[in-house]
Amino acid sequence: LAILSNELKRKDEAFEYYKKIADADLGDEKYAEAYDEVVKKYRREDNREMFAKYIAQAKKHYGTDPYWETIEIEYAVKGLEGETLFKKYEELLTTHPDNYMVNFNYGYELEKYIYSAEAKGKDISGYKKKIPELFKKAIALNSTINANLLLANHYYNSSFDIMDEANKIKSAKPDDVKKKNELLASSKSTMLESEPYALKAAELFSQLKEYKASDKENYKQILGLLSTVAKQKGDLKKAEEYNSKKAEVDKL
Repeated sequence: LAILSNELKRKDEAFEYYKKIADADLGDEKYAEAYDEVVKKYRREDNREMFAKYIAQAKKHYGTDPYWETIEIEYAVKGLEGETLFKKYEELLTTHPDNYMVNFNYGYELEKYIYSAEAKGKDISGYKKKIPELFKKAIALNSTINANLLLANHYYNSSFDIMDEANKIKSAKPDDVKKKNELLASSKSTMLESEPYALKAAELFSQLKEYKASDKENYKQILGLLSTVAKQKGDLKKAEEYNSKKAEVDKL
């Protein structure tokens, strides 16, 4: 009856039949569409109570399908920004600790935030510490191009942030010189931390069958990063290899 109602363009009528199926708590694979239609309707209406009820039923019957958890997370963070969004992600880390999407998206949102105008003048040290933890967990769950790329870039950019702090120290006092040297050493070690993730990202890029324009740009960017790291290590030959490889990317 739901299928027939859809064919006759009677959407409201179809929904009522889908809801009857969901309310009967039927779990056969062929009824997944019913739960999907009910969940989508309550998400559109922003009815969080009913959405939660039916998404829980869907997960009970089709828990091995990541689709349900994905739309649950998307709805949970819908419309949220800044610290309100971060608070919600902290809650999701408790309820979905091993979800790639939660860890990756949280890390991505924090990375955007720390370089935003909104973060100016605020203590973001805790967020900076949190970012690599989130990306590392995401990579442990699913070692994707994006997760490796963003973690490599995080360490790389952080190394320059630390270098900027070091360069602000102009005093020749022993304590200030000591602090500056410590910061410069930290900058170098932080840059080197980017290497394994940059290498993995480059490896995954090299395995792509087709390349979008954005893929090529990111591939070149990560090869440029690896070249800089090689120079930092004093390996000029390796740095040049990465630069040569970078020049070939546009031909892919």
